[in-house]
Amino acid sequence: MSSSSRLSSALPDAGEAGDLTTLLRRRLSHADSSVIGFYDQSARDHRIESQSTFLGRAAGVGAELLAAGTCVGDRIVVSSTSPESALLGFCGSVLIGAVPTLVSGRVAFEDAEVVARKVTDTLALVGDNSRLILQARDEGPSLDIELDPSRVTLLDPSRIGRPAGLEALGVTPHISGSSESHIQLTSGSTGEGKGIVVTHASLLANCAALRSRLELAPNDVFASWLPLNHDMGLVGQALLALVNSIDLYVLSPFDFMADPLSWLRTISDHGANVATSPNFGYQHVLRRVGDADLAELDLSSWRSACCGAEPVSARLADAFLARFSSAGFSPTPSPRATGSPRRRSP
Repeated sequence: MSSSSRLSSALPDAGEAGDLTTLLRRRLSHADSSVIGFYDQSARDHRIESQSTFLGRAAGVGAELLAAGTCVGDRIVVSSTSPESALLGFCGSVLIGAVPTLVSGRVAFEDAEVVARKVTDTLALVGDNSRLILQARDEGPSLDIELDPSRVTLLDPSRIGRPAGLEALGVTPHISGSSESHIQLTSGSTGEGKGIVVTHASLLANCAALRSRLELAPNDVFASWLPLNHDMGLVGQALLALVNSIDLYVLSPFDFMADPLSWLRTISDHGANVATSPNFGYQHVLRRVGDADLAELDLSSWRSACCGAEPVSARLADAFLARFSSAGFSPTPSPRATGSPRRRSP
């Protein structure tokens, strides 16, 4: 099957916008053919929509926040069990000039009490007047968080954010490069976790550096299972794709842990060529993906198998290459291995 063509032969100039709020608003009002897909574990496939439709749903979240009294520069904590609602909450906040912070809300990995404590600690960290976005429906235990209901916005994944246009958001807020774009929580692996304020200029500079280093092109495709509350998953994958209008297919860490083959199937089915993981992820794939699974995979499109968050292991890289070379994974991909989706229906 042929890939969808872009309206432009070049990536958009993200730096020209000056800030993420302006950039996302421009993307909302000027649609292109880029798509975003969120993995549905029951269907073993992604629910795909155009990125402009996704940003329209995020605008619906932003409109709800405005109606609740949220102002430019207000800080918002987003806690969700799904990448879809987390990213909608993040983008909806940015679209109105608010400053989001993503915190893990997956009670399947930790006790509900631990998650609730993380959320309340984060609220205290970012400021007494911060607002909380929670997922309204959850298959796990509910979070016991005592908070003024007027400070809470609930998002229902089944009807999350009605598509809206720029008219629902009002005049573009005055944002400069030095304005806060979001607050990134550190992992706390070497001490107490901290909240790092990231400016719009720093965020776009980071995306520009990654774009250059990865040699991104309009027809590239991202496939990510990384948690969005971590910088590598949020900026290095999700925002990098959205800023550059590049197709993005997202799985949750829970999806990946339960079935690491789902990540490789995503790369294979959608012709992804940029996919990132720490060493742990590559090790998990090696342990869990059997020889019989290789026959259903075509990894020849995978150009940049990035590794981050820890020292790169040459031994692990060699083992991964040896295991998946029969599925087309190569240390010397073609000079311009671009995504050529085998299945795509925005």
